[in-house]
Amino acid sequence: MHLATQYMDLDFFVLISSLSSVLGLTGQFSYAAANQFLDGLAHYRRVSGLPGLSLNLGLLGEFAGMSQKSAHNDRVLEILQSAGLSPMSIPAVLSAFERGILHDATQRLAASIDWSMFLTAYPHLAHDGAFLGLKNQQAEIDGSESTRSIANLSGQERLAMIADTLCSGLAKIVGVEPSRISLTEKISQYASDSLTLTQLRSVILREVRVTYPLMRLFEGPSLLEIAAELDGSFQSGSSENQNHTDVANRLPEQVAPAGLSILSKWFIRGNSANRSSPRLLCFHSMGVGASLFTHFLTDPPDGLDPIAVQLPGRESRADEAVATSMSEIVSGILGEMEKVVGTPHIFWGHSFGGIVAFEVLRALRRQGKPLPRLLLTGTIAPQLIQLWQRRDVLLQSLREDYSPEYLMAVSRYVDDADFVRSILPLMRRDAPLLLDYRFSEDDPLDVPITAFAARQDDMVYRDEIAAWKRHAKEFALIEVDGDHWFLHRNRKVLRETLATMVGQVQ
Repeated sequence: MHLATQYMDLDFFVLISSLSSVLGLTGQFSYAAANQFLDGLAHYRRVSGLPGLSLNLGLLGEFAGMSQKSAHNDRVLEILQSAGLSPMSIPAVLSAFERGILHDATQRLAASIDWSMFLTAYPHLAHDGAFLGLKNQQAEIDGSESTRSIANLSGQERLAMIADTLCSGLAKIVGVEPSRISLTEKISQYASDSLTLTQLRSVILREVRVTYPLMRLFEGPSLLEIAAELDGSFQSGSSENQNHTDVANRLPEQVAPAGLSILSKWFIRGNSANRSSPRLLCFHSMGVGASLFTHFLTDPPDGLDPIAVQLPGRESRADEAVATSMSEIVSGILGEMEKVVGTPHIFWGHSFGGIVAFEVLRALRRQGKPLPRLLLTGTIAPQLIQLWQRRDVLLQSLREDYSPEYLMAVSRYVDDADFVRSILPLMRRDAPLLLDYRFSEDDPLDVPITAFAARQDDMVYRDEIAAWKRHAKEFALIEVDGDHWFLHRNRKVLRETLATMVGQVQ
């Protein structure tokens, strides 16, 4: 367009850019770069004596295609709103456009932003000179009695506000009026599937700024019980200054959620409806616990009895120190597996959990035990582990001096920003597991292996997953869309794959 019109006598040349090029937003590194090109073109035209205005628009209302109602758009909007961005109306957009034209501007930012929330979501920007004073200005705007934050309240007043916030959030998720939600009934009356509970967990993170364990929600507490637990996190210190993992770990000792049972400290069983079926043993990754597989535990794939490994230092074992060596994990699992689990037919490991599954398989072979089939999702081949141990994006996520916002801003793609924020503290505590692991050469496992690779995964690449072939009797590689934590969005194809694998076992 620039080349086609550069010799025309134009009055205006307006480029619709985005605030992401000015502020930088979670998971939008490439999008920000594209919009910065538009900003640069406007400046280039002006110094060349041509008209040019780049309008950096913020979050738009439903009149914009990217904001229209859909499951995907609603999820993106929820993430943006949790960072303090509110939708703009058409009159507000047209007014900003008009002012830009009248003031003969080259570039203008027009957005509805709560700077206090935005700088809480992106704390590294608080030290940027361009943002100095904005948080205090926002506090003056929001300083009225009616807009006090939860953290500034105390006692029953704070408890009531937390409960009301949860009630409104749950009502919006399930599509009913808040008056139809009881604070004292179990939330399982309104929400029992993993997607709805994950949305409620996001509401808690966004509104109360506390990371609440998903497995605790599966126990079906009432909103009042959840509010009391969240209120306790404020009583022990400001939520904004707490380690989110520690907040979660101060909740009451966990019992098995409905449909699950704790077989031992190392193993959690899924829905027992398939108890006599072949057993699927799931190995979670660093930074999370057995709840990573909640969807598959509570709603088992046909023909499988799912059981998940639970490593120390998380969820039901939150009061224990995290394991720091592979030998400690392998010996702990094998010390109980035969008695508690029996003979697994399929191992499933996600990310570093795939490496743990691999080492357990090797130990079983040394004991002369039968070896199960292996399913891997997002796991680098063990002989390439040094690539993981040197990979910048992974090492940066393990360092305390890199904020979650910076890490997500430079990521190529992020499916669930709240989830990534919540797992980083435990990821950092788990770091020795990865950094101290050493692969040793041995004979191939000679078992069937199926591996999944996500196209937008920054942590591990397709060829690094394909390298598992050298350990396999038979090997299949399946590509899907998603970031490194792609299990939920691809649960259908994962369930189909597991059904195929169990058919081969039988």
